[in-house]
Amino acid sequence: MDIKGLPLKVEVLTPTFIGSGNKLLPMEVYRDRNTVKVLKFENLADQLTEKLNYQPERLRELMKNLSLEVGDRRNLKTLDELFRNFGIPAEVFEWNYNLKVEGNLNRLLEIEEFIKTLNGVYIPGSEVKGAFRTAVLYYILVNFDDIWGLFERELRTFLNNSRNWNLKSLQSFILHWENKVFAGKPLRKAFTGRETPNATEDIFKFLQVEDSEKKHPQEVLILKKILLKNTRRPQQVWIESLKEHSTFGIKIYWDSTRAEAFLKTRMGDLDRNLKEFWLNINERKLLEIVNEFTRKLVDFEIERRERANGNRQQSGRNEFEALMARIKKEVLEGIKGTKSSVEILKKLRNENGYLLRLGKFTGRYSHSILVAVKEKNRRLYEAKIKYNRLFSSKTYWEDEKEKPLGFLKIKPLQ
Repeated sequence: MDIKGLPLKVEVLTPTFIGSGNKLLPMEVYRDRNTVKVLKFENLADQLTEKLNYQPERLRELMKNLSLEVGDRRNLKTLDELFRNFGIPAEVFEWNYNLKVEGNLNRLLEIEEFIKTLNGVYIPGSEVKGAFRTAVLYYILVNFDDIWGLFERELRTFLNNSRNWNLKSLQSFILHWENKVFAGKPLRKAFTGRETPNATEDIFKFLQVEDSEKKHPQEVLILKKILLKNTRRPQQVWIESLKEHSTFGIKIYWDSTRAEAFLKTRMGDLDRNLKEFWLNINERKLLEIVNEFTRKLVDFEIERRERANGNRQQSGRNEFEALMARIKKEVLEGIKGTKSSVEILKKLRNENGYLLRLGKFTGRYSHSILVAVKEKNRRLYEAKIKYNRLFSSKTYWEDEKEKPLGFLKIKPLQ
């Protein structure tokens, strides 16, 4: 899609992952010191036949071995192990791509694969648009008192019904309010739990965000391990992450002419203040809204980590024990001198420019409600939201250097 509009440069500030829905199996990964070479499974048989004259019976033997390994996930072999077992020379293969590795690859199960096309790695416009939509919902809830009053009453009713304490109901409640804010549904319409999206009635269809330029995986990706923190059941996941300081070009365009006509002909009953908001929106105003919302997310992440650190100290670890544990961790993991996640987040908060958060492993679905309630009604937040697993979680993902995921910076080029 080639659109007119405001060109932007997006810079990656912390590890960022946008999934393709696929995973690389160990048998698609060849380990070579601090690098992995990726050979997608569908290419393996073709190259074995073409380059090494593998006959059908030899291919069947290899594929049988692979299928047995897939059946036992605890015993999956990497491609380098399989090549050694079958005497296959690695140097003759044409790899899909190579990636540098951050961390120790001794134990590797699966790798979450970053979204790509045949032409390379990119940031989907739909991912950026979704982040803008979340931020605009937050902004409207916080800045329109009449709308906030109606929303708060409905939220209290929603939370007081225990049958709503599931993700499906929460998603329906958020969609209910998105329909009011973006599709002009009556603000006083009661929540029924049977909401459906209607793209043709949604004013956000006039925001166009093109996919970013495509870049080669070796240029912008790194293989790294991320860890689930503040939990008694540690988890780790290997991901193809965007490298810090890698950049992408995208364009955003708000079609104000069509939006104004749509407001007059299709959303005539829209709240007057809300209609005025949509009439005055433009690309830079959207960037300001996203930046404000993302900085509120940074504040939330700082508070959550400081609370977790305080709880750990209260549970019997004095300052000296905590210091010794940190020194031991730095020595064992080879990351001496790494800044704490709180320090990293505080540095992000002071970053110039427009901030944006994207991707997986960044938190709960309901950040717009979480941050809005925290700002508008602290008592409600403390009583109903702060420790509610639907909205928040005491756990969070970081890489081995304690960097949170998904933060980027946007710079307009005009």
